[in-house]
Amino acid sequence: MLSHVFVVFSVLFSIGNWYILLPILSFMFVLGRIVSKPYIHADNQLHKVGSTIWTPIHSYFHEAMRGKSIIRAFQQEESILAKQNSLLDFTTVHFIAHHSCWSWYQFRMQWIAKCIQVCAILTIIVNKGIVSNVTLVLLVHWSDMGWLQHFFGCYNHIQRVMCDVQRVFNLHAAPQENYESNESNLRESWPEQGKISFQDVELKYRPNTDIVLRKLSVTAAPGEKVGIAGRTGAGKSTISMALTRIVEIMGGKIEIDGVDISKIGIARLRNEITMIPQDPVMFAGTLKYNLDPFDESSEELMNDLIKKAGLEYLLEGVSKKELKDKEEKEAKEATRKKALGLEDEDAEESSSDKEDDKKDGEKKDGEKKDGDEKEDEKDGEKKDKKEDDGKGLNFKVQDEGKNLSVGERQLICIIRAILRNNKIVILDEATANIDVVTEQSI
Repeated sequence: MLSHVFVVFSVLFSIGNWYILLPILSFMFVLGRIVSKPYIHADNQLHKVGSTIWTPIHSYFHEAMRGKSIIRAFQQEESILAKQNSLLDFTTVHFIAHHSCWSWYQFRMQWIAKCIQVCAILTIIVNKGIVSNVTLVLLVHWSDMGWLQHFFGCYNHIQRVMCDVQRVFNLHAAPQENYESNESNLRESWPEQGKISFQDVELKYRPNTDIVLRKLSVTAAPGEKVGIAGRTGAGKSTISMALTRIVEIMGGKIEIDGVDISKIGIARLRNEITMIPQDPVMFAGTLKYNLDPFDESSEELMNDLIKKAGLEYLLEGVSKKELKDKEEKEAKEATRKKALGLEDEDAEESSSDKEDDKKDGEKKDGEKKDGDEKEDEKDGEKKDKKEDDGKGLNFKVQDEGKNLSVGERQLICIIRAILRNNKIVILDEATANIDVVTEQSI
């Protein structure tokens, strides 16, 4: 409250003695602006850099945690740590640069403040007895550059926040996929056969990069299996990206059953193409959700395909990895009990448990049943329990399929592709990360 009163009286006295205060205050503002201009520009650029340096650190750490078993197998712990430390060193360099910039600004502002205070003292000496003492006191008070530093600090903070706003506008202005199309003349049964035709297709990922596909012309007949071989970077995956319009072509055209894919909607096009990538994609949820996320297929067909793929043990609520661990644990437990001679005791305990269970069952049979509402509740609970028992198609798949092997995940992706029953299926080295036995089953 007192600070507000002081500011009000300061303004009133300044109006009455403006010819003394205004020149000095204007001179202070000009000096502050000259010093703060390079600082604000450098600080904003450092803030832009600082907003991007933490993302690589988090991404690299997450990737290292996901592949820690491979890193240990190849004994690459030191190289991973060296890379992580280099990323952290970059953040340290950024902090030092940011702090040095702030120290440069503070040192010069304090130095200017001392010079202004000297000028203010000389003004007081010259105008003593001529100008009001209150005005001279205000002159000494305002000669401190604290209020001016606070002003330029707020101005710098606004510009720093505007940098974040600028990033949002840049993301908004980024090129987006063109979902607009005219499908009025497109047949509902398209594609009927799945004939693919590339005609002088040219493609590059960005306007300022080299052409990746140059005058590509090839035709795949309906029902034909086409394999594309080439070295790394030859453009094998680029062809599939062009076919699904993840990257738009710059010349030529691609036709499926005589229809130019650039003239139809992206959603319709991608819905008619099944792609099985090298790294299988799994979602946290049930096995049924991973096989048929849009609930378009019958459970009988799913169960039949799971059995044909040799994954029938998943219907029992356990994966091959969990089943193997369970068998090893039971074998060790049996060996331990046999060594300690506890098998007879366990048999006696099991017989006594059975007798107790029999007695409890007789008691429960003698009790009266609850009303209809309680029976309905029990039926509902049993139904929920059946849905959550983790057996059959309700088998729980962890995030990214961590409770499944790579081969099991790839087999599930194959089943998912079969359930979609599309005319065009793209396999991008789908069997590269699996064993020979699983590849033969595929």
